[in-house]
Amino acid sequence: MPKILAIDDVLDNLITIELILKSYLPDCQVFTATSGKEGLVVAEEKKPDTILLDILMPEMDGYEVCRILKNQESTRQIPVILVSALGSIAESRVKGLNAGGDVFIAKPIDPAELVAQVKVMLRIKEVEDNLRIERNNLEKLVEIRTSKLIEAQKRYRSIIEDQTQAIIRYKAEGILTFVNDSYCKMHERNRDELIGLSRYTLIAPEDIDSVRNKIEGLTLENPVQVDEHKSVLSNGKIKWQQWTDRAIFDDEGNILEYQAEGVDITDRKKAEEKLRQSEEKFRQLAENIGQVFWLASPDMENIFYISPAYQEVWGKSCDSLMENPTDWFVSIFEEEKAPVKAVLDVFPENCEEIKFPEFRIRRPDGTYRWVQANAYPIRDNEGKISRIAGLAKDITESKNAEDALRVSEEKFRTMVEASPDAVMTTDLDSNIIYASQRTAEVYGFDNPQEMIGLNSIELIAPDLRNNARVLLKKTIGEGPLRDEKFIMLKKDGSTFHGELSASIIKNKSGEPDAFILITKDITERKNAEDAIKVYQQNLRSMTSELNLAVEKERRRIAVDLHDHLGQSLAMARIKLSGMKSEPLPEKTIEDLVETEKYVIDAIKNSRTLTYELSPPVLFELGLPAAINWKLEQLNSKYNLNTNLEVEDEVPDINEDLLILLFRSVGELLNNIIKHSEASSVNVKVNFKGRYLNISVSDNGKGFETKKIDSRYNKTAGIGLFSIRERLEYFQGKMYIESSPGKGTKIYLSVPVNT
Repeated sequence: MPKILAIDDVLDNLITIELILKSYLPDCQVFTATSGKEGLVVAEEKKPDTILLDILMPEMDGYEVCRILKNQESTRQIPVILVSALGSIAESRVKGLNAGGDVFIAKPIDPAELVAQVKVMLRIKEVEDNLRIERNNLEKLVEIRTSKLIEAQKRYRSIIEDQTQAIIRYKAEGILTFVNDSYCKMHERNRDELIGLSRYTLIAPEDIDSVRNKIEGLTLENPVQVDEHKSVLSNGKIKWQQWTDRAIFDDEGNILEYQAEGVDITDRKKAEEKLRQSEEKFRQLAENIGQVFWLASPDMENIFYISPAYQEVWGKSCDSLMENPTDWFVSIFEEEKAPVKAVLDVFPENCEEIKFPEFRIRRPDGTYRWVQANAYPIRDNEGKISRIAGLAKDITESKNAEDALRVSEEKFRTMVEASPDAVMTTDLDSNIIYASQRTAEVYGFDNPQEMIGLNSIELIAPDLRNNARVLLKKTIGEGPLRDEKFIMLKKDGSTFHGELSASIIKNKSGEPDAFILITKDITERKNAEDAIKVYQQNLRSMTSELNLAVEKERRRIAVDLHDHLGQSLAMARIKLSGMKSEPLPEKTIEDLVETEKYVIDAIKNSRTLTYELSPPVLFELGLPAAINWKLEQLNSKYNLNTNLEVEDEVPDINEDLLILLFRSVGELLNNIIKHSEASSVNVKVNFKGRYLNISVSDNGKGFETKKIDSRYNKTAGIGLFSIRERLEYFQGKMYIESSPGKGTKIYLSVPVNT
């Protein structure tokens, strides 16, 4: 039940308003107040859907009451209809609207106008309430999403801090903005000491220029570089580090900052240097073999030769092995000795190669190494095995790399599984080779394994699949696909709105090897956007209906003026003319002549008012004739050169569209009078295809079209914005061409059903 509050210091007025409202809106609830202060109390308590507010009241007038209502959070959204005998005075209307009033009704009150305005305000209040509810729901949804994002950021930070690799972020000039614990340990400083420092101050002076040049050379096409350089610790100690630097870009391709991951490779560098020196010393003897090379008797009980690399791998001297041939075996981890010995025990006479299982050895210093070893028989002239030659390779780094890769993959899997979006990898034919748990949930599968082997393109609506294939193919040469919207299919055949992002995964050779696809379910967001569009369309429809109702009311009033008041005045003039011919006193004759002049003026004014309200020429002769009548008025009243060109016969147009086009042209002509300082106006009408096109041009001062909203919405009648909105309701368009000093041309184009 709608609630209406009427505030007026005259009790009779309140009674009249209540009777009118109850008559036309029997289901409404009417509250009354006889003063501004009382009205504020009732408005706060009852929360009416609209308020009828008299302006002229003692103590607190309607302007002050309206300002207070609009400044209070609890009553700000209530539409206010200002009612006053001052309604015909423009200054009073402006003052009331500036105070926050939504509409102005002049006294004496016309019941039909009052009820119509109340109904409009009630509909506006209902729409605004629904929009606020929708907005609150959206705000809650945003709050939930924001909370999830913050939680994801916390998890991300936790993951970063748990990394054994050093991770940093820094600006273009090298200033550090983030460092994790591993970086602090690497440089033996705390976080507060490092944040704000230039990264380059921590690099050995001789390497700064090289590092800086490589980083500054990163581009959107080549955003990553890997570099090894020396760093200086706070105690002056030099450490070797390997860094992978990645440039992070904004949407326009500008570098925002850099992120880098680093590891301490000092030990590796030292080992590489030692190996290089060893290889250099014994190059001729071992022919540059970096592996452990040895020669032994067939029973492995005598060692004839061992290369110096043995000492590097086993951490023992070559002499110790020469003295004790089983010393290499002693260093093997206890649990791995049996598989190695089993290979030695079954070494057959006709064997061409012995492949030992990979094994670990423990060095005297407690560290360990992974070793891969092969042995080959050397036969004498009789074909018997006389020697065993072998190669042993330290594969610790590759093993560690495998372990690191496994850990990295596990971390990647953990991050992916924690993602709210669906993540999958496919081969280059789009066949799924990995899917996260969230992916299965989004696409309605029981588990990720159920998706392995399916073609990811089949998860997209059939009519969009070719487009998806093309876009995926482009990522190979043109870079990642970002947030492309698709209709996605679930296992049960139902659909949802999704945003698809895709990137290429490359192999060691840098060649494309697979796709990584990320799907974000945007169904809720899409539904919210669609709901807003529906609300906007409903508002346009309501506005069109309201304007049509206003035009019909104007036409009814014009007809009443013409048929009743006009006829009555005409009869009065005839009577007065007849009375003048009768024998009457001279003074009476003079009074009759003067009265007749007043009646003639009244007839003229009533006709002018009738045309202003609803020109009969529009409905009797059509749109071109009505526009021509309007142009003649401008020519006569403002001495403005006007011209109308009608290129084609204008078809019949339904009444609401006819009124809209006439009023729109009238509004454009009024704007020319008010703003353009033009001396001539040209209107052109044509009908092409199924579109009725109207252009209104002038030779005035013109304007910057980008300022159109701020200029015209505030000063021009229904305004250009209103014309555009109402045209869109009829699938029409408005186009504007203008620039300072070059006049203005505005096009109206709308489809017409003939």
